[in-house]
Amino acid sequence: TRLLRRLHLDLISCRAAEIDSSKLGCEPGEALAVNLAFALSRVPDESVSPANPRDELLRRVRGLGPRVVTLVEQELNSNTAPLATRFTDACAHYGAILDSLDATAGRDSADRARAEEAVANKAANAVGREGADRLERCEVFGKWRARFGMAGFRPVALAAGIADQVKARVGNSQPGFAVKPENGVLRLGWMERVITVASAWRWSGEVAPSLPPPDNWLINSRPSLIFILSFFFDWQGVMSLFFAQWTRLRSGRSGCGEAVSAPFKGG
Repeated sequence: TRLLRRLHLDLISCRAAEIDSSKLGCEPGEALAVNLAFALSRVPDESVSPANPRDELLRRVRGLGPRVVTLVEQELNSNTAPLATRFTDACAHYGAILDSLDATAGRDSADRARAEEAVANKAANAVGREGADRLERCEVFGKWRARFGMAGFRPVALAAGIADQVKARVGNSQPGFAVKPENGVLRLGWMERVITVASAWRWSGEVAPSLPPPDNWLINSRPSLIFILSFFFDWQGVMSLFFAQWTRLRSGRSGCGEAVSAPFKGG
């Protein structure tokens, strides 16, 4: 039997510097999830601006008091690495993506042509641009982990069942794709090269008295209204599975609550 839940989505248009809880209108007991899929790499950090908009955005997210923050980013250092390293890493990283396209899409496919153009633009920008002109400044997961820790977040392990569902979607027709749960995060890659890493986080501070205790929020929070703050959402498949798992846990129909709420090490 499928579990049906009504979700009410409010779209809020504002700059990152203007984000605060008053704009969301959450009622007491409602859960807030912040989705940072492919978002932070597009926000400059301290290496570009002394104002450090990247950490400022994390501070504002923390100020919202979210129950969970999801982070999905490419496993690539195109931020502070020197030119030679960026060139080598970009060739390997984007080359793997192009290789996956070659194995999964026909040469006459219009979708493939658009994807190849997008990948080429990303690679050229990562290698050939400096300062504010480099639009995408990716970091490897270890650096994201350190940044989130300094911002006051602690990691939360993704449920093991999520990896199985992603593997089921990928299927066995393309053995080059890899879906690997490791130390609480999910690593997706092609031909043994990790391309993307997904992780979940929770603010390590005290929870407001009006909200349920941290270890039980998945089950006790009101299901009628969930605000999902999505800055850049283009990894719909995996993250929809995450929120589907979240809904099942809140209904008390899954035994994976411990896996989702337990901190993980390493990664």
